[in-house]
Amino acid sequence: MEISPETVSGDLIEIDGEDHQHISKSLRMKPGEGLVLCSGDETEYVCDIYEISKKHTVARVEKIQKNQSEMQIKTILYQGVPKGQKMETVIQKCVELGVDQIVPVITRRTVVKPADLDKKTARWNKISQEAAKQSGRGKIPLITEPVELKGIEELLKKNALNIVAYENETIGIKEIFSRFSHPERIGIVIGPEGGFDNCEIKMLESLGVIAVSLGKRILRTETAGMALLSMIVYQYEL
Repeated sequence: MEISPETVSGDLIEIDGEDHQHISKSLRMKPGEGLVLCSGDETEYVCDIYEISKKHTVARVEKIQKNQSEMQIKTILYQGVPKGQKMETVIQKCVELGVDQIVPVITRRTVVKPADLDKKTARWNKISQEAAKQSGRGKIPLITEPVELKGIEELLKKNALNIVAYENETIGIKEIFSRFSHPERIGIVIGPEGGFDNCEIKMLESLGVIAVSLGKRILRTETAGMALLSMIVYQYEL
């Protein structure tokens, strides 16, 4: 679970709120048992539980180390917002796979109304937090506020490589990997149900985004990002 640096006092860390409830009620942990806490800068605190009261848990730090689960290459997913609970699945699985950040994107074929998305960002970040804990991540990936597709230009400029999955493209991902030996940041752009229209693809390509094929089969929007992220993990990490 993630902590803020200000909760660390000497070799003691005080945990309250939902994390305390999780430790004391859900996990039923006892003093003397070990746990690992992470800060947002990917630092791990290897601890033993020192005290559990009604309001808080106090952990004693035994060792401080660098978290080893984070990818060296940062991946940012620009996900066209799908209908229903599909976005929750995308967030959960992509956080488990190692995505650094997810930007929900509103496109021409996005069915969900922007006003309805305002209420979902907090829940999406909660799902990211839970997935990060489950998978032993060293940080909790941020799920940003939704943005219009035309508004991601400045965000894309921060990346060394940007790719968009497009079913009508013939260039395979292997060819792109052969051109970029070790990019520090990769942007992954995925459309909603129905994908991007031709004008949107042309706009993205004008921004330097490379359209790629993910294979001979057309993938659902909730599958495409996970598939592409898995390919990146295989290429650059395994």
